[in-house]
Amino acid sequence: RFLDLSAEQTGISSDQVHFTACTLRIAPMEVKITETLSREIGRFLADAAPGRRGLQREEAHHRKRDLHKTPPSPGTKLTVDSLTIESLEASLWLRLFLPESDFLPRALRG
Repeated sequence: RFLDLSAEQTGISSDQVHFTACTLRIAPMEVKITETLSREIGRFLADAAPGRRGLQREEAHHRKRDLHKTPPSPGTKLTVDSLTIESLEASLWLRLFLPESDFLPRALRG
């Protein structure tokens, strides 16, 4: 299996889940990222948030006034007494097109 999770739960209520022991096993994996894939991920992220990013000072100030004065009620509390992560091994391989790798000095890009 690629991912195996075992958990020992001791209690649950409407506002709390309690695990005394959790073990997460992840099989070895290999990830290959090419320049093309990297570019596509960048294009996707740019399309996902078009236009400028973040808020201007006036927008942030206006939103601050619209916030509720009292905090929301808390959600369900998750308590884990012991968490073990086993067998986590990852290899990362990159293929870069040097002339377009702007993070490298020009001398290395050729």
